[in-house]
Amino acid sequence: MKYQAKSKAYIIENGWRIIEVQIINESDDFYLVRFPSGGGIRVNGKRLYDTIEEAEKVVEERQNRISTKIEHPRPARKDSTFHSPHFYGWI
Repeated sequence: MKYQAKSKAYIIENGWRIIEVQIINESDDFYLVRFPSGGGIRVNGKRLYDTIEEAEKVVEERQNRISTKIEHPRPARKDSTFHSPHFYGWI
């Protein structure tokens, strides 16, 4: 979706925190956004959401994917003898 200058949108920060931002400028599919704290960054339009519900849905889907990976770690390969703890999902 195209956002207009001075409109509101939502962005997901650190994969879980949803923040309302103000659109400052648009160039191609990149937007300059301002945070409530006063800072700003340039982001791709794919990272912006119209409503907080849309952003919450994306966060929930990501959390479900992560928990599924933790519950079902990859089995060890038989052709290799050493694996780091990351391979087994212990860390």
